[in-house]
Amino acid sequence: MFQWLSRFLSGEIVFLVEGGRGERLLNQCVSHGITIQRIEATPTGFIATVPRRDYERLLPLAKKENCVISVQKEYGAYLVLSAYRHRFGIFI
Repeated sequence: MFQWLSRFLSGEIVFLVEGGRGERLLNQCVSHGITIQRIEATPTGFIATVPRRDYERLLPLAKKENCVISVQKEYGAYLVLSAYRHRFGIFI
């Protein structure tokens, strides 16, 4: 229960990596402290999940390794609350 709540509050992004050097990208992520979870192989690369806070740090590494990243899904409280970002009266 706690892990699900923690992931929901921090947010997660499921992304697809194609082309380039995907294994080297994973090694670079580990050396830079980027947490990648739920890695699944596909015919052209892999699908994985990364916390929202680490996604921006992942993009320059993917560019360096010639990998194309596409976001498949996004989860988290940020997305749920983003629709109400400029509507402060709803919370009152």
